[in-house]
Amino acid sequence: ISVQGDSVSFEMNGVPGNPQFKGTLSKDAKSLAGQFSQGGGTIPFAVTRTGDAKFEPLPKSTPITKDLEGSWEGSLDANGTILRLLVKLANGPDGAANGTMISVDQGGAELPIAAVVQTGTHLKLVVQAIAGTYEGDFKDGQLTGTWTQGPATLPLVFKRPPQSK
Repeated sequence: ISVQGDSVSFEMNGVPGNPQFKGTLSKDAKSLAGQFSQGGGTIPFAVTRTGDAKFEPLPKSTPITKDLEGSWEGSLDANGTILRLLVKLANGPDGAANGTMISVDQGGAELPIAAVVQTGTHLKLVVQAIAGTYEGDFKDGQLTGTWTQGPATLPLVFKRPPQSK
C-alpha cells in the first residue's frame, strides 16, 4: 500500500491476475475512487466509508493435532461455479500451526493462511490476503464447516486427497 498526499495505490501480491488499484482519496477522507486492474482488464472502482473504522485483531495461531496436519481438499459452490480448494497445514518450529490455501481453478496461487486456530475439534483458518475465513469441525475424518468472504457464507467440506495422510 502506498499513500502520497491524496493518492492511494496498492497491489495484491500472490493473487492471480496481479490485482492493482490506483486512486484518489476525497478531501473529507470518506471516499476513495480510481481504477482497479486485474488480469489485463481495468474497471472504475470506488468505495465510501459509512461509519467508524473497526479493527479486529488477527487471532494468534495455535498448535494443531496430528490428525489435522497435512493436505485437505474441498469444493466451494459459489453460485453455481465450483472452485476446488487445497489446504496444507503443519505445525511450525515454534509450535504454532501454519498453512497455505490454493484455489486450483483460480490460477493456482498459493496464499498464506494468516492464522490457524484449533479449539478442541473446531478449526478456524484466516486467509487475510483475500479476507476469507473458514470455520469447521473435525469429525469422521473430515472438516465440515463454512467459508466466509465478504457478505457470502457458503458450506465447505474438506477431505483428505487420495493417498494423503
